[in-house]
Amino acid sequence: MAVCILTSSYPRFPGDYAGIFVAELARELAKLGEEVVVLAPRAPGVDAFEISNGVRVCRFSYFFPRKWELLAYGQGIPSNLKRNPLLCLLLPFFLAGQVRALKRLLHQDKIHVVNAHWMLMQGLAAAWVHTTNGFRVVLTFHSEELRALVRFPFARRLTDWIVRRADHIFSVSSAHGRLLSSFLGREIPLTILPMGIDTKRFDCLRWPKAEARRRLGVVEGQVLLFLGRLEERKGVRVLIRSLREMPSFRLQRAVLLIAGEGNEKFDLEREVRQFKLEECVRFLGRVSRDEVPWLLAAADIVCVPSIVEKSGLTEGLPVVVLEAMAMAKVVVASRVGGIPDVIQDSANGFLAAPGNSQAWAVKLGEVMTLGDKITSVRQAARRTAEKFSWESVAQSYVAVFQSLQRPP
Repeated sequence: MAVCILTSSYPRFPGDYAGIFVAELARELAKLGEEVVVLAPRAPGVDAFEISNGVRVCRFSYFFPRKWELLAYGQGIPSNLKRNPLLCLLLPFFLAGQVRALKRLLHQDKIHVVNAHWMLMQGLAAAWVHTTNGFRVVLTFHSEELRALVRFPFARRLTDWIVRRADHIFSVSSAHGRLLSSFLGREIPLTILPMGIDTKRFDCLRWPKAEARRRLGVVEGQVLLFLGRLEERKGVRVLIRSLREMPSFRLQRAVLLIAGEGNEKFDLEREVRQFKLEECVRFLGRVSRDEVPWLLAAADIVCVPSIVEKSGLTEGLPVVVLEAMAMAKVVVASRVGGIPDVIQDSANGFLAAPGNSQAWAVKLGEVMTLGDKITSVRQAARRTAEKFSWESVAQSYVAVFQSLQRPP
């Protein structure tokens, strides 16, 4: 079966984070015998065609001169538009270039299924071309979708038009599936399936804790880790303020490592200084993908303090949750988005009230004093993560692709 994965983000070079989960899915689909071609936007200095891990990658141009092709990559299209609203002028060119490239690909290859990641641009392009071609459309609905859609005129009508032309819809979390149904005012049939992880890579036996701590210069005490972008919805401010509310004797035996970059970094560093927490909080800056397992190995508790924004939107399922669980780490996370889909409080991790620094201080204090009792939680976390290996996720996609090839 020939499958085209339509995406606005795909790794441009080794170690690139852009669309890494799409690349992992494409690779696993190819391993399972699918003929996979990825259609993604061009990027400066990147070849228009390449073959990687058995996957053919085609990159389309959408503006000239190409130095102005700035809509995709970076922090993603929604964040790029928020940072520079003038980039909205590129949207029609992006859509036209994508549609043109998809039609050309369909003419050259006998594509059976188009898997469109993100609704507004990829889903719209697939639905548009679908009206005159015989392929099936599988839509993957990610956590950023509604954040972008609500800003556009006629967004509800446009979304409904796209959804009605999809043969199957995956949502990365049940919470976002409910948001989509609420947005459209009707129940949308969909499959809840988070993006996967490489459970073989994220295995604690491969990354010795003592060596990981030596690399970080942390010898004693409990290590708390936040890993992700430093932006409002990640809730790092809540995590920092929770430390201020902990008893001093507990804080003296702990260090919080904050790994990542983002537009809130300066303000977060200022809060650390303001609360006089410099001794127990370290900012590590941007870390490469190769460093992520070492960071997780060094941690005792992985913190995911995501919040619900004023708009009512939040995250789907941060991949660090599953990566930490695969490493048999204790995860303390907010009860938001898709996180409760995989974490059962006190069974395979711990859940705290989002946006409440006092609740986070209490929860972290409880977890930090559990001692050996935490072993069963760690073991359960690993078992849960194994259900979301990339192999398992890809098999779910293939099952849907194959069902769409059978006569109704």
